[in-house]
Amino acid sequence: MTSSPHFLGTRRRVLPRVAIGAVALSVLALLPRAALAQSFFEDQTELKFPAPGCVVEATEDDPDLPAKRLGCYTNFLVLSDLDADRDLDIVMANGGGYYVRDVAEETSVYVNDGEGLYTDASMSLLGGTKSRLRQVAIADVDGDGDKDLYLPGGYGADADQLFIQTAPAVFEDQADARLPPFTWSNAGSAHFGDLDGDGDLDLVVGDWGAAPLGSPGDTLIYMNDGAGTFTAGDEDYVPLQVDPMVGRTPIDLDLADVDGDFDMDILVNHRNGLSRIFLNDGAAQFTEATEGSYPEKKGPYTYNVEACDYDEDGDLDLLLDNAGGQDEVEPFLNLTQVLNNDGEGHFEDVTAATISGEPYADDNAVKCADVNGDGHYDLLVASLTNPGEKLLLNDGAAKFAYVEGAFPAIEDPTLGIDVADVDGDGKLDVVTGQGETGFFGILNAHIDRIYLGAGDSVADTTPPKFRAIETPSAVAGEDIIVRFAVTDAYTSETGEHVHDVTLTYAVGEAEEDTVPATFIGGDLFRAVIPAQPAGAEVAFSVSATDGPGETASSEPVSFTVAAAAAGGGGAGGEGGAPPAPTEGGAGGATPTEGEAKTEDDGCGCAVPGGAPSSSGAGVALLLGLTAWINRRRRTRA
Repeated sequence: MTSSPHFLGTRRRVLPRVAIGAVALSVLALLPRAALAQSFFEDQTELKFPAPGCVVEATEDDPDLPAKRLGCYTNFLVLSDLDADRDLDIVMANGGGYYVRDVAEETSVYVNDGEGLYTDASMSLLGGTKSRLRQVAIADVDGDGDKDLYLPGGYGADADQLFIQTAPAVFEDQADARLPPFTWSNAGSAHFGDLDGDGDLDLVVGDWGAAPLGSPGDTLIYMNDGAGTFTAGDEDYVPLQVDPMVGRTPIDLDLADVDGDFDMDILVNHRNGLSRIFLNDGAAQFTEATEGSYPEKKGPYTYNVEACDYDEDGDLDLLLDNAGGQDEVEPFLNLTQVLNNDGEGHFEDVTAATISGEPYADDNAVKCADVNGDGHYDLLVASLTNPGEKLLLNDGAAKFAYVEGAFPAIEDPTLGIDVADVDGDGKLDVVTGQGETGFFGILNAHIDRIYLGAGDSVADTTPPKFRAIETPSAVAGEDIIVRFAVTDAYTSETGEHVHDVTLTYAVGEAEEDTVPATFIGGDLFRAVIPAQPAGAEVAFSVSATDGPGETASSEPVSFTVAAAAAGGGGAGGEGGAPPAPTEGGAGGATPTEGEAKTEDDGCGCAVPGGAPSSSGAGVALLLGLTAWINRRRRTRA
């Protein structure tokens, strides 16, 4: 399943890059500047990062490529604790060619010593595996408590890899056993999240086809069986197809609860044209909800969508690079777009009233992070062009102003960015990955960088916040699922902005008990309260701790357990033995006379149905047994 490489032109330009850079500088000279320059980050790359791991030979696929290029072509990066030592390591998606297949490169993995000093562990952890990656996805897919890595090929030229952590810091590619056969993706993006509400993490892949620049793409869903094996669903499975008249080149996607119902919706970001929203019904059935919900972009392209509650009203808003407005002179220079959520997943463009002083640039990503420690999200913008990375400070009233000099004046072609406290001083740090070419002769170097919080940066002392907490609909005899959204000083694709997330509950006057909560995607966590009898009065609160050690607990939430519906005898726990009958279980509906009812459990055997027994306990046993078998089936919801 390979495709022949062919040259489609430069990434996104018509003018030569040097000419664009000259225009950019002239335009920037005319733009408004922040009244006071402030420094928030210092470049500590030479001290904290090892030398670039890639030296890439030229290929005929790109005649402009120098004979050798220093550093990997990094499209994307993620900060994540791979070795469970409570500091954040780095995984970089490498591989040349922005829209066409180019050089396969080593996937870079850097391990943190706890003080922000990184060691190249690409060979020791992943065996030096090479591919052409647009993105990577990281999650605990097999439920054993450690991180696993999904590396999907970006151009149909490389087999997808799924590295399972089989022992501490030991990874094994088990794609052949855990992914559908012959999975060689054209993946512009990928994410893990619980789509069907069963607590395990499913996989969403943004497929941009063999010719990304003209492709509307498909959104592919792979369901997790609970043990880390993924299937593409049953015979009714179809990709979420995108209208080619609306957008093309699906270059990024995110999972986020944009309509406030505590499940994972899918945001597909197209480089060109309108991006898309697919709303989840909670069982992994998605409805197109773009029309009337997603405002038009005001720039020609975007590369990233970031979901965060920047205005602190309890719902997730959206930030898009390059989509907020164009310069009238130079059409390739743009601003960050701010889309405000009405709480139900309908968005309004409020850029003009929200952003001030931001220099026009060719940007690649936006991140929400509180860099000055005031408890409000600021915006970090990764830029390919002068003036380099940008910081826009939140004034506390959800208005953002550009800060001149926040980053050192380093012009490099940043494609990937992530933020967290990597050295343990409480201040937020920034890691960037470089790709493409850049301006003014810096064509040979892709030096990934680390910027440590310094100067006007302030240590995080704000405890986690609970953006939203679900009041569950609890039914007697069934486990009680509680989902809630946790935010902190920065957003994290892997849920590692907080840790030690728990739920504490009490039933009536009984003593409290505590259960762990697990990350399910976006900013959502999930905890399970054991089944309780009808009429039980339950109260719970949730708590979380962030990196600096600040802990917060929510206000108590109370609910009453409802009686099971007629015909719904006792339900057993997942796995284990079939359940015992629940006392007083009601009988189900009687089949039509002469009708035989069977239920295939996927193993070639069947459970007879027939008319209900005159014994309520017998009916409850039968219904409970059927429910247990259904839970074992693990089919796509």
